[in-house]
Amino acid sequence: MLQEEITKEFEERKIELEAKALEIYQASDADIKFSFILLESIIAELRAASMAIKHYATTARNRSVEGDMTVEEFKEWLKRFDVDNDGRISREELRRAISSIKVRFSGWKSGRGIRYADADGDGYIDADEVDKLVEFARTSLGIRIVS
Repeated sequence: MLQEEITKEFEERKIELEAKALEIYQASDADIKFSFILLESIIAELRAASMAIKHYATTARNRSVEGDMTVEEFKEWLKRFDVDNDGRISREELRRAISSIKVRFSGWKSGRGIRYADADGDGYIDADEVDKLVEFARTSLGIRIVS
């Protein structure tokens, strides 16, 4: 009988301990899930803040083209977007320049600008072709460039 009582007591304690272990596991699992959700939320906020900072830095770095500018000022402004410093403006570099002045459809307009000004058809605006790009900027982008 003692053996049966011990076995019964053991089984009861075992069931209690299993229930307790399951409760602890589920609680810690919920805490872990909460921690991951919180961490993902923090990471998303940091990414958004990082993008906002990059956008602000780019906007602040690039001269606003509101108001009149001379052809030389336009050329200097455009050089800021020559990321690879090859002395030419690619379609992507032109797209970034157009985006910086908040002109809509910058990808499409950069393609038009390249086709308009690229006399030799190499896909870039060289120093010799910038005057055509100035004309394009005046007529199609609404930038006021004075001689």
